Amino acid sequence: MARIAAGYVLAVHELSGAAGARVATGRLARRLGIANSTASVMLQKLAEDGLLDYLPYQGVCLTAAGRELARRAIRRQQLVRRFLEQVLALPEEELTREADRLEPCLSDGLAERIDQFLHGESSRSELPSSPDARARENRRTG
Repeated sequence: MARIAAGYVLAVHELSGAAGARVATGRLARRLGIANSTASVMLQKLAEDGLLDYLPYQGVCLTAAGRELARRAIRRQQLVRRFLEQVLALPEEELTREADRLEPCLSDGLAERIDQFLHGESSRSELPSSPDARARENRRTG
């Protein structure tokens, strides 16, 4: 259920834009590739859990708890993406797909460990960097 909830919350976050506008149930359902009725049932559950403000026929927006869940999920996804790119040297075309698959499985604790590793708080000498990863890092840092 937590993975599904995060998927809905992330979709609402992406569709609502910077202003946090309400998102129509039909638009969200299309984004997730599900039926409107399926989306409505889950939106009601997520509203009961305090993650969404759901009004039938008016759409949905994130609550403060929903925004926090989205923020944590986005952070985990960014960390996984950076890890896959910098440490494992995955090609660009695979990064997003693999990060999307791995992010829901990542606990906040493991995300913190990855963050520490990427910021040099762990011994980076254990995993050699590939030439492609070094070249991408050099382009980023200038």
